[in-house]
Amino acid sequence: MSKSFEITGILHVKGEEIHITEKFKKRTFVLSIPDHSGREPVIVLSLIQDQCSLIEDIEIGDSVSVNFNINGREWFNKKTDEMQYFNDMVAYRISKLDDKVSTMDVSGEGDDLPF
Repeated sequence: MSKSFEITGILHVKGEEIHITEKFKKRTFVLSIPDHSGREPVIVLSLIQDQCSLIEDIEIGDSVSVNFNINGREWFNKKTDEMQYFNDMVAYRISKLDDKVSTMDVSGEGDDLPF
């Protein structure tokens, strides 16, 4: 079972489409998620199959909103005789945001107001 989430960020890296098998293709991209500490943590998301094209018209530096599912699976590694676990954040919708909306600071941090 997967759960759906939405996140906004800035497109940091746009990977190439990779054909894993004859019938399966995947593409990764990286979002930077600016926070108010001055850091910009990054997260890696995937697109699969027909969704690989969702990022074609998005440019590095564009602000986007991404809807995605978190999927997890386990795999038994016969070479090490160990169970391994994997997570993947698979995007199914990407929307380019208007710059005015994406850069609005609603945190109140940095305000000189006493309340």
